[in-house]
Amino acid sequence: MYRVIKVLNNNVCMAKDDKNVECIVVGKGIGFGKRPGDIIEEDKLEKIFYVQEDVNKIKFSELMEKIRGDVIGIAEEIIVMAEKIKGKKLNEHIHIALADHIAFAIERINMGIEIKNPFNIEIKALYKDDYNIALKALELINQRLNISLP
Repeated sequence: MYRVIKVLNNNVCMAKDDKNVECIVVGKGIGFGKRPGDIIEEDKLEKIFYVQEDVNKIKFSELMEKIRGDVIGIAEEIIVMAEKIKGKKLNEHIHIALADHIAFAIERINMGIEIKNPFNIEIKALYKDDYNIALKALELINQRLNISLP
């Protein structure tokens, strides 16, 4: 059993497990209509993430305070998607780095700063699978957050 601490978006919540340990839970529609204290059924969960390393616990707590919950939620959904496609678990630091990266990109776009990558062609050729995951992630970000990242 998991109890909601904070809804990040319709598919991602901060929660506490039955041992009162904080985690991030991901699953289709699990956050919809939920409030802090509500219970999330385990059979609806696709992924449960616990921050293991102490340094990452501190960084993730700081991230939760400075970045919008919907951005963190999108990052978590992208991580689940990438792990499914790649067939392997990613390093836990990705939970911090990706949310921070997305938030910074949004901040730059909102400030009118153009985002260009001079190595785009090389990245596409050398890291084809990762590049395709990134394109799916970009589409998800732009749709859900109603933004137009290049």
